[in-house]
Amino acid sequence: MMSRRFVTMLTVCVSQWWATSLPAQTVLGPEGPRNPEQKQPPNRIFHYELTVTPAAEPSPPLKYSLYPRWNELTPGNSVPMWYRALSRIQTSNTHFQAFGENQERWFTDPWDALPVDEIRSFLNIWSSDLENAQKATYREDTDWDLRLRDLRGPETIAILLEEFQNARQLAYVLALRIRLNLLERNYDAVLADMRICFRLAHDVAEPETLINDLIGMAIIANTEENIQHFIDTPGSPNLYWALAAMPSPMIDLRPAMQAEMSLPVRLFPWLKDPEAVDRTPAQWHQVLHDTMQQVAYYADELPGLNPSETGIDIALLALVARGYPTAKRQLIEAGHAPQDVEALAVGQVVGLHQQHVYQQMWQNFEAASILPYQQAQRRFDQLEQGLQRELECSEVIPMVSVLLPSVRHVSYAGMRREVSHAILMTIEAIRMHMAVNEGRLPASLDEISIVPVPNNPVTNVPFSYELKDDTALIDSPFPYYHQQYRISVDAN
Repeated sequence: MMSRRFVTMLTVCVSQWWATSLPAQTVLGPEGPRNPEQKQPPNRIFHYELTVTPAAEPSPPLKYSLYPRWNELTPGNSVPMWYRALSRIQTSNTHFQAFGENQERWFTDPWDALPVDEIRSFLNIWSSDLENAQKATYREDTDWDLRLRDLRGPETIAILLEEFQNARQLAYVLALRIRLNLLERNYDAVLADMRICFRLAHDVAEPETLINDLIGMAIIANTEENIQHFIDTPGSPNLYWALAAMPSPMIDLRPAMQAEMSLPVRLFPWLKDPEAVDRTPAQWHQVLHDTMQQVAYYADELPGLNPSETGIDIALLALVARGYPTAKRQLIEAGHAPQDVEALAVGQVVGLHQQHVYQQMWQNFEAASILPYQQAQRRFDQLEQGLQRELECSEVIPMVSVLLPSVRHVSYAGMRREVSHAILMTIEAIRMHMAVNEGRLPASLDEISIVPVPNNPVTNVPFSYELKDDTALIDSPFPYYHQQYRISVDAN
């Protein structure tokens, strides 16, 4: 069974191949290829309103934790215990279907209207699964043993990731138990389940794929939403130091980015070194034909695509005719002797050039990702402008031009999580300040001296803060994820 994500990605590749007569109709951005006539995605604004009570600094400071401490870990691999916890978490399971049917109501009903007995009855069904998740949380090691870097050819995209999708369902069950325990002010139980969620997010993101990273970040986002509810609960303890002590970053995106950008070479091994094998012109034609045939097979649901031998031959002829002049010119510009390039088979010229384009694009984007966020985004913008020109005339096999925007999109998602984490720490610093200032909100973030207030990770300066009519406003603009918090003091 084929991974839907990769089928979609390859479908886009073939779509771009078929659109070569209209290259200017496609431009790139952080959300992927789009038509310039389409409007940019809206800059969504997320509003949050919290009513808080003062919360003093814990004593000792690390009294509470949101992630297992080193001295709490036990020998062993967490993965077998995760598999046990996930074994029944499937949408086909009768009990879990009941969760799906009631999920929206259980998570959105007012606190005083929650069907407590109904929720507790549902959670009791999963007690053994949640116990296994608890054990996984405190294991020393995490090894899924997928060996993704060893996969080549079609098996590269044939791997199933169902267990990781099911991890999100496990996180929803944990979130429901957190909601119930918050209602009962059982803070120790709440924090214990948050530790499970954060360790689950970390472990799910261990395999080097962007989809795993995105699933992990989705679990983190859900758990951070519950931290907001925690902070909003009267009398809740302060989590400033618990948040500060969490791994940073919780999910390292670079291994998955490197794996994603190596996908063309792993899927089509000839791209690694086109000169490693001495091929005849007919053999080069066959290499390009087989490459296109594979892509056509993966995207066989694309309307108008004819994956027959004749259809592929016609398309390949058109693509090579379009790409060969540019490939020849750029190989000469790269230092190849003109007479040597002229002597090469047409297919070899195209193949060598595709390998050159791939290496340049991949390494430029990976280098940009190493930079601090704002510098990286400026570099990404410059590279994408150049990539647009490559799309129009250079890349006969447009795998990289599809992968790069998805890599950038995940980098946005990673930074969103860092911003959300810093905002939560800022709010807890505010509550700590209130505890030693007769319950008053600070007039400015500079007024807080009891603990350091984190900067906005995007700008590396403090968040925008304003105190107006006894309400604190925290504003954090971010592309497609603008967050605004209104913080008022619980009058009770």
